[in-house]
Amino acid sequence: VTTEPLDGVDFVWPASQNQSEQFRRTNRSRKAEEVLFVSPIVIYSWDTVQAALTQQGMVAERDGVHYLTDLPKFVETLAQRRKWKDLGVPDLFGSMKVAFTDPSKSNSGGQYLALVGTTLSGQDTLDLAAFAKVGPQLRSMVESLGYVQSSSGELFSQYLKQGMGAYPLVAGYENQLIEFACANPDFAAQIKRRLRILYPQPTIWSNHPMIALTDTGRKLLEAMKSPEIQALAWREHGLRTERAAIDPAAASGFSGIPPTISAVIPSPSLEVMDRLASEIQPAKTGP
Repeated sequence: VTTEPLDGVDFVWPASQNQSEQFRRTNRSRKAEEVLFVSPIVIYSWDTVQAALTQQGMVAERDGVHYLTDLPKFVETLAQRRKWKDLGVPDLFGSMKVAFTDPSKSNSGGQYLALVGTTLSGQDTLDLAAFAKVGPQLRSMVESLGYVQSSSGELFSQYLKQGMGAYPLVAGYENQLIEFACANPDFAAQIKRRLRILYPQPTIWSNHPMIALTDTGRKLLEAMKSPEIQALAWREHGLRTERAAIDPAAASGFSGIPPTISAVIPSPSLEVMDRLASEIQPAKTGP
C-alpha cells in the first residue's frame, strides 16, 4: 500500500478502508476515491449448531434470517470456553470457538476481532484505551485456535470441505457464500440444506474502496457505479452497494440472506487496527 511502484498504474483497489487510509497518508497523487462495495462480517455455521445457539438464547430467526441477537452473551460464552456438550451439542469436541483468519495477514480476521473487542469493551467502537483492556482476551482467543489460516478464501474452503466437526463456527464475509455458490452450483446444492449464516447484531462492514490515480482510472470508477455492474457484483460475487438495498433472490438461491443490514458498528481507526494486527498474532499460521 505504501511502497508499491505506481508508474503506469491507473487505479488501486485496497482490501479495506484502513489500507486506503494508509495509502492516503503517503500523499500520493490521486484523481478520485470511493467505496464501491461492502460486505458484512458474518458467522458461518451449521443447522445443529444454530439450533443449539437458538436454544441458548443467542440466535433468533426473523423472516427466515438467523440473527446473532445476543452478541454479548455469545462473546462471553467464547471467553468462558464453555464446552459444546454443555451447550447442547454433545457430538462436538471441546469448547465453543469461532475460527477466523490471522488478523496480521487477513482483513476478515481483523474485522471480526474488532467486532469482538468492541463487544467486550461495551463501547460504540474500539479505541486505543479500550483495546489496551480487551487485548489480552482477544489474544487468548487467537491462541486457543492453534493453526490459523492466513486467507479468508482458504478458511471458507476448509469450512465447507471438513464440515461441522472441524469448523462449527467460522467468521467470514457474507459474499463468500454467494460467490462460491455461483462458481460451484452442484456442490452448493449438497450443503445448502445444512449450512447456516448467522448475522451478528451489530455486525461490522468490510469496505472495498477504489482509488483512481489517472483520468482513465476515474472513468473505470464511474463505470463500476453503473446499475449493470452493481447488479453483477451482487448476483455473481455477493458484494453489496452502499447506494441501495439488494434482492436476496437475485444471488445464490440460498435462503436466510437479508435485503438490508441495519445494525452496524463503525470500524476502528487505522491506529487501533494496526495495534490489533501487530499484537494479536497466532502461534501457528497458514502460508
